[in-house]
Amino acid sequence: MGTRLMTIVAEGEPGGCTCRHRGMEIVAHGAKSGWKPDVEFFQQALGFRVGNYGMKKWSDLFTFRQLVAITTFADLVQDVACSR
Repeated sequence: MGTRLMTIVAEGEPGGCTCRHRGMEIVAHGAKSGWKPDVEFFQQALGFRVGNYGMKKWSDLFTFRQLVAITTFADLVQDVACSR
């Protein structure tokens, strides 16, 4: 299964604006995270059965773009906390 950038939402006119740009899709596919949760989870955890689908690590639950977003947000939160 692949991924596809559907649209970009940007601040602008009332109601915002959306656009689709092939160049941005290429940039988004090139996103790489310097960190990922590379820890195995319990295969028989109650109520958490993703191991049945071949996933073994927490990092298997996220796409590269999601990992970039998560790490970017965490870095920004840390920067704000350190600046106070």
